Amino acid sequence: MTPITYEAPKLIQSQIIAWTTTVQSVAVATALFAVMSSILFGIMKMDSAFQGQHGHVMTLLVFSSYGAMLFNAITTLASLVFVDRLGNIELNEARKSKEHTTRGYVDRPASSLKLLIQFGARKHLRWIFFQWVTYLFVGMIFMLVEIIVYVAA
Repeated sequence: MTPITYEAPKLIQSQIIAWTTTVQSVAVATALFAVMSSILFGIMKMDSAFQGQHGHVMTLLVFSSYGAMLFNAITTLASLVFVDRLGNIELNEARKSKEHTTRGYVDRPASSLKLLIQFGARKHLRWIFFQWVTYLFVGMIFMLVEIIVYVAA
């Protein structure tokens, strides 16, 4: 049975709130990046200066546009999965024994993600984080390439 009165320690609650706020902010930003990238792609398609170009510049622009849209949209979806996993931490810890709360202290973890794993996060939370941050950086790189190529062309 899961006790309904369980409350995670303040340290864990603050880490959950910090990560949730960060991930939600990134979700909004990457959704806006995906929209901005698609708008720039539409403008490029309607621009008469780009209508006649079929060279490497146009190929790079189309590739970077689709890459930016795809990876920023994936980052937004990965953010939703990340927030969902963060929401399960207190429930998972409530189901486990109370060794952390009865002891009164925790050993210093290598990272805040490892601390959250100690307190009920699934072990694959780190892989979700690495996937999320990789998609974030790849999407931003594609978007920067798209903007630079569009401005330079």
